[in-house]
Amino acid sequence: MSEKKVWIPTPRFMLRKSVLKTILKEDFVKGKKCLEIGYGAGEILKLVLEKGGVAYGVELSKDAEALTKERLSNYLKEKRLFLLNSFEDALNYADFDILMAFEVLEHIENDEIEFANWVNLLKSGGFIILSVPSNMSKWSISDEWAGHYRRYERKDIVRLCDKFDLTLIKIISYGFPLTEITDRLMNVVIAKKMKKIDKNITKEELSKNSGVDRNSSLIFRFLFNDFFMFPFYLLQRLFFSTDLGTGYVVVAQKNKN
Repeated sequence: MSEKKVWIPTPRFMLRKSVLKTILKEDFVKGKKCLEIGYGAGEILKLVLEKGGVAYGVELSKDAEALTKERLSNYLKEKRLFLLNSFEDALNYADFDILMAFEVLEHIENDEIEFANWVNLLKSGGFIILSVPSNMSKWSISDEWAGHYRRYERKDIVRLCDKFDLTLIKIISYGFPLTEITDRLMNVVIAKKMKKIDKNITKEELSKNSGVDRNSSLIFRFLFNDFFMFPFYLLQRLFFSTDLGTGYVVVAQKNKN
């Protein structure tokens, strides 16, 4: 019998997911055709499915794909979840009501071309929901380990939306103040990992690993759960309109023809 795959979310992921829960509500998602680019372990696909959406996903990492198939096997059997083999396959299912991409755009060298491709998959009036790491001043070894090309400023998001005919609905800065501590701790852990990594590894290979490489120790599970994190879910809301967080969650709508 094969060993069951384990995935434990990071604090940063949990803080981001708490924001997405306020956006991906049942009245917004139910019955909608939703595509996620780079679904990782499938946790947000699961949220969409729980709220009544029909979910499609594209993922380059075979490890991530295998993990999601294991975690969401029931939805695959029910024909409510469709895991596609490539971005090109997604073209066969356009137009989507909602397109999602979380911590993906920063992994792409020419982000404008990719962003334009995403917008083209949306129906007129459809929504794009994405997250990106914020503020180049926060660049660290964690960005190198994850295969990032950049972090984003608020003005970068505004520029992309203006250029590709999107109405920007909201930009939420999430994570502060907890990620000020956890990111520094993660940098120490990742610095040790980086010493063991092949110096010639490409950004693409680093990107594929970053979505599923998680600490599964008992201490990690004990500290970072919804019970422990709940006060921080509430606290970060005080800073949503600032630029203090570790990343942005963005909601925009494709302008109707």
